[in-house]
Amino acid sequence: MISKNFYLLHSPGSFGTYINWILSVSEQDLSTNVPKNPTNLTSINETSADITSTFVKNTPDLGFRQLLIWLLNNKPSSKKIYSILTYTGTNNFHSMAPIVQNISQFDSSSVFINLYSQNDGNKLVALNSFYKNPGLYEIFNFIDDVVTSLDNQMFNLNPYSISDDDTIMDLNKRNHFIEKWQKLIPLNTAELKLDMPGYTKTACTLSNDFEYIEQWKTWRSSINSTGFNVNEFLTPNVTSFVQDRVINVNVEDIFQANFIDTLESAVLSKNAGNFDFTYAKSYHQQFITGVEHLQYITDIENFRSTGAVSDYLKSTNLLQAFLIDEIKTTLLPYLDYENKSLNEILSLL
Repeated sequence: MISKNFYLLHSPGSFGTYINWILSVSEQDLSTNVPKNPTNLTSINETSADITSTFVKNTPDLGFRQLLIWLLNNKPSSKKIYSILTYTGTNNFHSMAPIVQNISQFDSSSVFINLYSQNDGNKLVALNSFYKNPGLYEIFNFIDDVVTSLDNQMFNLNPYSISDDDTIMDLNKRNHFIEKWQKLIPLNTAELKLDMPGYTKTACTLSNDFEYIEQWKTWRSSINSTGFNVNEFLTPNVTSFVQDRVINVNVEDIFQANFIDTLESAVLSKNAGNFDFTYAKSYHQQFITGVEHLQYITDIENFRSTGAVSDYLKSTNLLQAFLIDEIKTTLLPYLDYENKSLNEILSLL
């Protein structure tokens, strides 16, 4: 069995289930109950929020607050792989610094695998999330700090027909995507580092957060030493924290041929179980081939170099929004796109 808990920090759509599967199928004891082909390429199943995978995880994807409740209710006796939904720039229950700081205070050997995206990777994650995780948007209907009621009315989302609905071109929907897609589709865009923004004080870092914990324990003990025992609290080793307990994974790197080799090296360095990544390596190319919206990366790069616009980039409101955002950012910063079709915009280039 694994000897340390793994905490996967990821936003929806950032291929966290695949990383979970790699770990599970590669660990000697966990692998006995893991399907050899984790990818579901069939139609959407309305009974399941995760329609991209046949792999049933041993713990659910949860926000940090829900994870704490799950741990208290279920009291697991063995080490597990936990998936925690993590978003940049949101409240403390979903942002990375407080999640990492708090887990480090109750799990002394925790290993964090942080899946983050940047640049084109953000849009790949957004596409994968929006079109492949329909149940997520059913949940978001109840979360005001992620999607406002105005956004819900604008999109009028039916979680189980998102892919088909978005092929019907609608200027209002497309324009709303251009302006607010990052609010509708939250992302984790940060590497996990000690100098990343913390949360205890303005302009502090995660390292400052750890220091603040120690200062608080010292202060609390000094004013009431008989009622407060410092030894009952964990003290993370800040100096070696990232080296010993953190694996950062850029989502775009997952689609490199040697990705499993890189992940294997990082995981083995944590001495957290009996791992053999041979099968995961043999399956990896099949996974890459099955990722539909990986085409966005190649097609948007081709547009930058040649100006050619593929049918794929024209095929949905969200993809058109991403293309227009690219045009506004790199070619026509003052583009008045609101009342123009995509073909009218392309004729200006």
